[in-house]
Amino acid sequence: MDEVSLNAQQLERIREIKLDFYRYTKGNLYIKNKDAQIVKFEPNIAQKALIDRVLYLLETGQPIRIMVLKARQMGLSTAIEALIYWYTTTNRNVTSAIIAHEDAASRNLYNMFKRYYDNSSILFKPNRKYDTRSDLTFGLQDKDGNEVGLNSVIKTATAKNTGAGRSDTIQLVHGSEVAFWENGEELVGSLMQTVPRRKNTMIFLESTANGRCNFFAKMWDKSVKGDSVFETFFFPWWIQDEYEIDGDPIDSYTPEEQDIVDMMREGITIGNELYKVREERIDDKIRFRRYKEREFVASPELLLQEYQSTPHEA
Repeated sequence: MDEVSLNAQQLERIREIKLDFYRYTKGNLYIKNKDAQIVKFEPNIAQKALIDRVLYLLETGQPIRIMVLKARQMGLSTAIEALIYWYTTTNRNVTSAIIAHEDAASRNLYNMFKRYYDNSSILFKPNRKYDTRSDLTFGLQDKDGNEVGLNSVIKTATAKNTGAGRSDTIQLVHGSEVAFWENGEELVGSLMQTVPRRKNTMIFLESTANGRCNFFAKMWDKSVKGDSVFETFFFPWWIQDEYEIDGDPIDSYTPEEQDIVDMMREGITIGNELYKVREERIDDKIRFRRYKEREFVASPELLLQEYQSTPHEA
C-alpha cells in the first residue's frame, strides 16, 4: 500500500468500500470451491442470511452473540471467516481468535484467511507484520518502533488448547464445530470472559450436530428458549441450492419424505426472511436425500445428524 500514490478522492472511495462488506467482498475475498478452483466469494442463501444479520447488529451497535446449527458443507464457516477477516483488516487494534476442534481444521481455517489476504487487491491489503503458521498480524512500525499500522491480528488455535485466548482481550471469536470440542463448556466459558460486552464485538459458536449429550447441544436448547445471550440460527440442508439431483418426476414420497416436502413448501424463517423451495425443485431435493440415504445405509442416524431438516433431527 505504501507504494501506491492516491489522491483524496480515491482515498475516500477506498474508505467507503471498506465500510461496505458486500462492496468490499466483490474485489477482495476469494475462496477455494468444491472443484478446487479459486473463485470470488459470492454468498449463498444461508451465508447471506447470517451476514445480513451480523451487518444489522453492527450497524445498530449491538454486541453479536450467535450460535449456528447447520447441515454439512453449507459454507457458514466461510461466511464467518469472511466477516472476521473484513472487520479485522479494516479496523485498528482488533484481536480475533478462531478456535477449531482439531489441528487439521485449524490449519484449514488459517489457510482460508491466508487465501483472503493473498488474493485481495493491493488497495485493500494491509501491511503484514507477522505471518506464522497460526497467526496473521497486521501492522507497521515507524523508524522509532512506534506502531503506526493496524495493530490487528487473527489468531487460530485448537480446542485442545484449553488456554487459547485466556490472557487476551478479544473482540471477535469464532468457535468452529463446537459440538466436537471435548472441553466445550470450559473453553467457551473462558473465551467469553475475554470478549467485553461492547458494540463491534462478535462471538460465533458454529457446528454441525454431534448428538445431545455435549455442551453445544445443551447450550443450543437453552439459547432457543431465550435463556442465554446467544441468538440461534438453524439452517436445514434443503435451503442449499446445490443439494439437488436432476431426474424423472417422483411418483410418490415415503411418509418421512412427505414431512420434508411439507417443510420445504411451508418454508423456514431465518432472520426476517422466509425461505421456501420452489415446487419444481422439490423432487430434485428428494432425489439428493435418497442418494445420501444410500451413502449412510450402514448408519442411517448419521443422515439426520449431517443433513437435518429440523434441530430436533440434528
